[in-house]
Amino acid sequence: MKKSENDEINDILEEFAKSAKEGRFPEDISALRTKFEELVRSSKRGSKEPSSDELIELTQKSSGKVDIKKNATLHKFVHDNRETLLQLLQPDKARKSRKFRQSGHFVDQKLKFSVPNDPTPSLFDLISTETKDKIVRNNVEIRTEGIRLTAPQDKLMTALMRLLHDKSEHHNEKSETFYRGNLETQVVPYGGKGQKSPSAMIRIYPSELYKAYLDSGDYSGADIKFIKTLLQDTEQQKFLIIYERKYEVSSTKGHKEYRTDRIEDFQSLFKIVRFFEGLTEEERRELDKNNEVVREKRGELVIAFNPLLTDQINAKYVEYPEDINRRTMIAAGGHKLVTESVIALRDWMLREISTKRKLAEINDTKIPFLLKLDNYVQQKRKKLIQARVHSAIQVVKNLGLITHHEVVTGAQGQWKHIFHLNLDFE
Repeated sequence: MKKSENDEINDILEEFAKSAKEGRFPEDISALRTKFEELVRSSKRGSKEPSSDELIELTQKSSGKVDIKKNATLHKFVHDNRETLLQLLQPDKARKSRKFRQSGHFVDQKLKFSVPNDPTPSLFDLISTETKDKIVRNNVEIRTEGIRLTAPQDKLMTALMRLLHDKSEHHNEKSETFYRGNLETQVVPYGGKGQKSPSAMIRIYPSELYKAYLDSGDYSGADIKFIKTLLQDTEQQKFLIIYERKYEVSSTKGHKEYRTDRIEDFQSLFKIVRFFEGLTEEERRELDKNNEVVREKRGELVIAFNPLLTDQINAKYVEYPEDINRRTMIAAGGHKLVTESVIALRDWMLREISTKRKLAEINDTKIPFLLKLDNYVQQKRKKLIQARVHSAIQVVKNLGLITHHEVVTGAQGQWKHIFHLNLDFE
């Protein structure tokens, strides 16, 4: 029988009590205090947050059971941070099993590609006058639909989606707060013609973003400067987003019928607000002087996600290991070798695995476009295309996403790539 949420939270607290009984806490008490204090600061804000001393005192009692009515604040704190707390207790087990979701619609947008001389019209050919006017007002040239990110931008979006997971209810798919962040959801214009959709929002410290991006708490001033610039530049970039949302409805005759919403807009992927709470007069004066130390220490980020990033994420999603950025870097042989091609093939494999497919197939003439090598195709750089395709295939092998890959002759005599997927990928 599936455990209730309260049972899961009590299990976590019992594990802390067990650790205290075994004497594991006193040996590392100062480090634990620091970690707890970080958790308190990054958790959802309430009228009262438990101190690190209160949490540690609880674990040293004979029972880890919590009276929910008497300890509502503590219960909420553990609920909001349960994955991180479990990782502190059982780092090997937690890291192996932890995954987060990216909206299937978002991944589909990233993987969109067009092939020259393809007679099939795309949704791009059918966009409304309203969307065309938005593009004209922004003075940009759009040749195709979809979301094309650089490797650093994709790494940033992966880090942001991981933070959204950590700051949200992500167990109960039926909850209204599922993947909605740790702030009240805002309803924003989305899809044109006056339509609106909920925008998930998170409130985080800049240091949390740096750690999520780098998969490490060890970062330099140069790292901070790079991530800040990347965040600002990505926020300013807008994309032509066109996709269809399918769902079931009950007809008047009691039968199930399918309906389709077509979403069409020209928007950025997120919006950022900087937030400084409870500043002293001295801190306020230093902030006015653009003191970076105060800005980093006291400043917070409020990030509002484009509705695309969470649309139907309870049912249509792709699962990623929480350390996918780090794994990809290792599999590629260094962060400079993580290219758009590598990311595209990786994401395609992950999407197919999420749908439980055993094979993924694509014609040899199309794979360069999937892997974002269209410029090389135009330049007729065949050897470089082959090298990039081979490199991307090797990376997904190194990641363990596929068991093997083969090139065969298709039914019409064309060369075809067949990827045998590893459905046990963790």
